[in-house]
Amino acid sequence: MNFICILAILLITLGSSHGRRTDSPGTERRRGCKEGRARKVFNMVLEVCDGKDWIPIAADMQEMENGLKKLNKDVRELEMGLVQNPPRGCSDVRTRYLQHTGEDPEEGYYHVRPSTDMYKVYCEFPESAASWTRVGLWDQSWEYDGEKENLTVSLLSDRDHKMIRESNFSKVSINCDISLSFKADAVNNPTTLVALELQRKNNESRSVNVTIPTGDRESYTRVRLMRSSCTKLICQEKIGQPTQCGEGGLPSAGSTSPDLLLTQLQFLPQGRRRSAFSFHGTFYYALFE
Repeated sequence: MNFICILAILLITLGSSHGRRTDSPGTERRRGCKEGRARKVFNMVLEVCDGKDWIPIAADMQEMENGLKKLNKDVRELEMGLVQNPPRGCSDVRTRYLQHTGEDPEEGYYHVRPSTDMYKVYCEFPESAASWTRVGLWDQSWEYDGEKENLTVSLLSDRDHKMIRESNFSKVSINCDISLSFKADAVNNPTTLVALELQRKNNESRSVNVTIPTGDRESYTRVRLMRSSCTKLICQEKIGQPTQCGEGGLPSAGSTSPDLLLTQLQFLPQGRRRSAFSFHGTFYYALFE
């Protein structure tokens, strides 16, 4: 008899507890819910509380999942295309990213193949829809003043030079913060600047050497990069004294050179009479399109 009473009490207790735990979703909606709380209904439909009601979001999550799958597929296709069929230049990189993702690519390094060779280049993608190829040096610092040893500073590599020729760019913009000046008064070892002369008319460039030749002991030759330009050299003279302006590829006295993209500076200060020079800055690069 006691056993039957105990069993009846347990059944009543379990039934009451079960009833408290199985409120329907509709019941909780009427009572309200805590904002930000999430729950599953029948282990299938996910709902989130907005502070008043439970809002089902399973459909939105499925849409997001489908969107991510499509984006991953587009990115894989883009990556395979960049490897198997490299873009010809930064403009082609931008076109492909827009086609596959609907967004512009990030600024940085990409592999391109303008002709037969592959090059790793730095691409810029400004909001103007232009696509620039950056060539040169940046994030560095130069502090050279009349060094006693031979000094060669390469601003563009031979491979950069080759890539520029193969890419057939139509626009170029040179950016710098450098100051460059040198003098050669009766020097034994002349200073030489190797540069690309930018022929804007035909969209071509040719390599030139600008050299201060050995001069008379009393000569006065001063060459510097114009402060208002990253591309033009000016040669100065002193009235009544001989000068090398107009020789060795230098512009004539008081005039400026054509637009030049410097590729290498060769300072050769050895010997009893040496040139004096100064070269300072942190970046010197060209943007090609």
